[in-house]
Amino acid sequence: MQQPWYGQAIAQCIVAEYLLKYFPYEDFLIYEMGAGNGTLALNVLDFLAQEYPEVYERTQYRIIEISKSLAEVQRQQVASKHSCVEIVNKSVFDWDRHEPAPCFFLALEVVVSRLMYLLYAVQLNQTQYRITFLMMWCDIDWMT
Repeated sequence: MQQPWYGQAIAQCIVAEYLLKYFPYEDFLIYEMGAGNGTLALNVLDFLAQEYPEVYERTQYRIIEISKSLAEVQRQQVASKHSCVEIVNKSVFDWDRHEPAPCFFLALEVVVSRLMYLLYAVQLNQTQYRITFLMMWCDIDWMT
């Protein structure tokens, strides 16, 4: 992925929605599932801090990460730089918190990796499905 533009584009989309519907009455709450090395989170938060400081002040960024080693990388890469980050080291399927506030949910690493798996898993004789998955992958790849 092309950084930091990918993260900035995503940040711009969700901050526009937040400003339109929730600011200044609600905090800007972002959840990211499976944040990998934390690059997207870092790019989003850096962008918000620079371009929308009044929104950044109200931002809470929560990463749900199943991997202990990746959670540690995220703590070092992202949480050490942005105090608004909370890393929850558990499976999203074990989530036990109720979130009554409006929030944005990002799962890009998870979706892309699962989509690549589907591309490889689809049988060659199922051409229609293969084309659909390839088109979805191209759309995602084109955005990066």
